[in-house]
Amino acid sequence: MQPPPFRIDYVGSTLSSVEFAPDGLGLREKTRTYKIFNTPEQLYAAIRSHDSGLLATEERVRSKIEGLTGYRAEDVGSFGLLLNLPGSDLDLAIGVLPDDQKRVLELLHREGMRFKGERPTSATTTRKVFELDFENLQVDIGVLPRDDFDLLVSSLKRCVAEMTDQERVEHVWRKWNLKQEGRREEYAQLKLEPYARFCPSFIWTPIL
Repeated sequence: MQPPPFRIDYVGSTLSSVEFAPDGLGLREKTRTYKIFNTPEQLYAAIRSHDSGLLATEERVRSKIEGLTGYRAEDVGSFGLLLNLPGSDLDLAIGVLPDDQKRVLELLHREGMRFKGERPTSATTTRKVFELDFENLQVDIGVLPRDDFDLLVSSLKRCVAEMTDQERVEHVWRKWNLKQEGRREEYAQLKLEPYARFCPSFIWTPIL
């Protein structure tokens, strides 16, 4: 069953909104006349109102990955940190033992997942990232060495526990405004701030 369209208001000086409707390629923006959010809290509350649906979708894709690879995926993206914007993809990761990595990579490839690239994680390790469309939502899957995976997951759990509600609200508000203004480089840098703060030993490179 397809998820319902996700509608949320723009911030700014014009009366407009954006509707995220599934079109087979992911959630795509469609402009609609609506109202304006007056505060960061209103924007954040509207985004959080869709958590239950996203959680259900995430659990289904995690089950799919575990059934395929034997590894339980963890959310390492903005949704897991409660920092997502409407239309954000899901970012999951699995921690794979060294002698099992070849098998897992071949399974993901055979399943039709697209290889997006290999990215540095530390001075000596990398992570391989795949992409799939799942129930009209883009999902990135990172394949990490087990030690890197454990460190990342524990660091992001600390982020969820220690970041205050007000910090989250302000971070999402800043991201939303940068995105609407088309300030791609600043937006990409801002997305990584919580990761650099709570997992500073990793290499975090903005992706434009």
